[in-house]
Amino acid sequence: MYSSIYFSVVVALLFSLSHVTAKNISDYVDVENIIIIRGSIIGLIFLPFLLFFILKKKIPTYSKNINYKLILTSLFFVGATSLLLYSIKFCKVSEAVATIFPLSFIFTAIIAYFLLNECLSFLQVVGIIFAVIGIYLINKYKIK
Repeated sequence: MYSSIYFSVVVALLFSLSHVTAKNISDYVDVENIIIIRGSIIGLIFLPFLLFFILKKKIPTYSKNINYKLILTSLFFVGATSLLLYSIKFCKVSEAVATIFPLSFIFTAIIAYFLLNECLSFLQVVGIIFAVIGIYLINKYKIK
């Protein structure tokens, strides 16, 4: 249990560093170029691993339309990353990330409820309510 918490903290830290760095360089480089460069670097890093696992057939597939789902999730990720970088360019990083990520968790829970038939627990509903209140407070009382 604790290892997943540590892992989550490291991932959150890396995402934070990525957003702050993207904001910093967005004054000097077009957002489109940042998206292309980040995607290219990530692709170059992960392509050998992906090819290794595909060639060794170590990626189990349990669905016939898995290619469609992989393409769809990749398009969603590229779209989300692109729009995130645009929002970071035109507003404060803290406001953009503090609004987008809680909304992402809320939308994920709601979409999973409808599309995957996952149940929402009482604590999850309470967390969603707190997230909505937090987003409201952050955007209503913006720190100058």
